[in-house]
Amino acid sequence: KPVIGTAALLLAEEGRIGLDEPVGTYLAAFRASRARPSRDITVRQLITHRSGFVQGGEPAGYAEQGSLAEAVALAAARGPTYEPGTRFIYSNLNSDALGAVVESVAGVPAAAFIEERILEPLQLSDTHTSFRPSVEWAGRVPSSYRSWGGTSWERWWNPARPHEAGWFSPAGDLFGSAYDYARFLQAWMDRGSLAGDHQWLAAETVEEALVDPVAADSLPAPSRWYAMHWEIYAPPTSPIGLPVFGHRGATGTLGMAIPAQNAIVIYLTNSNENEVVDEVIDAALEMFGS
Repeated sequence: KPVIGTAALLLAEEGRIGLDEPVGTYLAAFRASRARPSRDITVRQLITHRSGFVQGGEPAGYAEQGSLAEAVALAAARGPTYEPGTRFIYSNLNSDALGAVVESVAGVPAAAFIEERILEPLQLSDTHTSFRPSVEWAGRVPSSYRSWGGTSWERWWNPARPHEAGWFSPAGDLFGSAYDYARFLQAWMDRGSLAGDHQWLAAETVEEALVDPVAADSLPAPSRWYAMHWEIYAPPTSPIGLPVFGHRGATGTLGMAIPAQNAIVIYLTNSNENEVVDEVIDAALEMFGS
């Protein structure tokens, strides 16, 4: 999710996406939807998970569509569950819709844009936007497990199986290594500056993207801060500092950046419904004094 959020921000910097523009400016399915709330959703509401879409709210037939754009069009036709802008609700639909916006504006598939504008500049050569059992790195992809009631675990996916979806979902279809994840976080901690003083992402964009629009005005922190497709775990320790930020994943994963200490925590378990991730976040905050 932070990767597709970054893709949208790169286009926003170029003036090709307006964060406060309706999603319908870029996607006809939102513009023409009979569900009025769909027509009201802005790009900013997608990127901050405040569109009104809910987690697990994919319409029937969503995953079976032939493309990301077609799947997102189904969601637009039905509309969000809640009025846009009224509450924070984490939803994969926001990330997928954001990816469809990137595709529409860039004129290339979201996966291709990510590869050209993020993976290549950051030299993330061990991160991939598609998976097949026949790829040379397939043997390095671990199986995924899930627990039933916390008493037993079962393997529910293994690298001998092809990827289930027929299209790239920006909500979580990247395959990559801990090292690459750390490089991506480091680029953000460095405020978008890469080696050789190349500015990949504007420092102002980084700073704006790491401010929760609600938490900024209402301390103490709510149960979950969320900025522009980044989780925020602790506020900055100085007026000019960056917050502790990162993202967790459904398969028991965590990437966490602690800028004040120039530290990165990567925790990968490949196990669904893993509450240990929350314990790792708390332990890291305590360990690094944030």
